Amino acid sequence: MLHIEQQFLNELPEANFASLMALPGKVYRQLDSRQTLRFELAGKGYFIKKHFGVGWREIIKNLYLGKLPVISANNERLALQKLAKHQIKVPKLIAYGSQGTNPATRQSFIIMEEVIRAISLEDLCRDWAKKKPNFVLKQRIIQQVGLIVNKMHRLGINHRDCYLCHFLFYKPSANEIYPTIYLIDLHRAQLRKQVPVRWIEKDLAGLYFSSMAIGLTKRDLLRFLEVYFCLPWRKILQMHSQLLKRVENKAHCLYQKEYNQSSPLTRFFK
Repeated sequence: MLHIEQQFLNELPEANFASLMALPGKVYRQLDSRQTLRFELAGKGYFIKKHFGVGWREIIKNLYLGKLPVISANNERLALQKLAKHQIKVPKLIAYGSQGTNPATRQSFIIMEEVIRAISLEDLCRDWAKKKPNFVLKQRIIQQVGLIVNKMHRLGINHRDCYLCHFLFYKPSANEIYPTIYLIDLHRAQLRKQVPVRWIEKDLAGLYFSSMAIGLTKRDLLRFLEVYFCLPWRKILQMHSQLLKRVENKAHCLYQKEYNQSSPLTRFFK
């Protein structure tokens, strides 16, 4: 299978699966079975993720652990298409290719436009605990992240790596009032009719964990929850108290595991 947007094909008229898999560029991430790199074409930046086949050992190990192995770029392609169709900002899909029927050796790639003038929320919010951000800006970011995660889950998609670093803050120009936030890095995303509760909890816990050191208040957390659940916070605490406790416990465990110390945040949902 090979699909290439016409605007890209105009610059590479002889493009085929082998030539696109061989594209050179600056490597951003290198694993045994996957490589992410950036390249430029006709003055525009792109990212390509190349999947080289994970092997049967990795597939069996993941299945034994109750996880679905990532064997190609197809899930990311489907997630990008579905999210974009429902007006969630994601990198523009430019090309996708897959070759081979054996899941252990299947090769594939996905090419996306680079999101320019953007910074990850992890970097943007890094110093918030020491230097308070603009109040209105913080509110708008919390609201947008809540809307994105809410809509993603309602569409039957869970991210599996739902951390602040995978939300890009597109810097508004002088004529733009509201910031735009892009959701990226969906290679491990899962798509179903309905997201199981345990995967909702995992996404929310990942987001909570990654925001623990940026100085969020209980009011900030409740504001996010009101947007995510589309309910007043008192109703949320009545209806979803057990879920919130599990999310908070998972987030604190992630923090302890990552940094070998307790989270600086007090537990709010006891």
